[in-house]
Amino acid sequence: MEEIEGQGALSDRPVLHDLRQTHATCLLARDVPIHAVSARLGHESITTTVNTYGHLVDDADRLAADALDGT
Repeated sequence: MEEIEGQGALSDRPVLHDLRQTHATCLLARDVPIHAVSARLGHESITTTVNTYGHLVDDADRLAADALDGT
């Protein structure tokens, strides 16, 4: 672990920003709409949220299609 830590990949103590990212990730995993997460994080633009966390909601298009399909 020390080798990895020396590369800046891991820290043995979380910092406030780590907790903020975990919070956002947990909300998105529970299907909280990304615009609500954006507001909660205080981002000026939803673009910031989408650029940072958009990969976590990749199945949004599938969910939209399923909603229209009635499934």
